[in-house]
Amino acid sequence: MATRVMVFAKAPVSGRVKTRLRGVYGAAGAARIYRGLLARTLATAAAAGADTLELWAAPGTSHPWLRRLARHHGARLRAQHG
Repeated sequence: MATRVMVFAKAPVSGRVKTRLRGVYGAAGAARIYRGLLARTLATAAAAGADTLELWAAPGTSHPWLRRLARHHGARLRAQHG
């Protein structure tokens, strides 16, 4: 049986991710923390050895950092809908 790991994420846009951390780290700092957490999550998922790894991105797949991250880990980049 083939295994598939799906990671759901937002584009790491300052002010739109980890909003509860903004008070302490600022919007840019919160986005930086988010990028680190997402990179670690995808690395862990890739290391799990699933047959397929997918990164489901919101609001779409055009963010350059998400594209690089998916490519680096061999993940299929998909757009979240609905």
